Amino acid sequence: MLDHQARAEYQQRLADLRGELDEATRWGDLGQSASLREEIEFLRDDLSGAYGLGGRARKAAEVSDRAQTVKCSAACWQPRGG
Repeated sequence: MLDHQARAEYQQRLADLRGELDEATRWGDLGQSASLREEIEFLRDDLSGAYGLGGRARKAAEVSDRAQTVKCSAACWQPRGG
């Protein structure tokens, strides 16, 4: 989960990385381009985990509630004998 400032910093870093990727692509620097793509993907994955449906920022309770639901579902599920 990311707070507002961290999300803003991630988004700024993504914008910077995209600019660097454009430049590396123009120069034909394949190694740098690959490295930048990896970092962009990592940051995008982290950011997507910080947002829920409709692009709204997740709250701590939403994550803990979901974890509790999964925990209960696993503990409450009983296979049927047969």
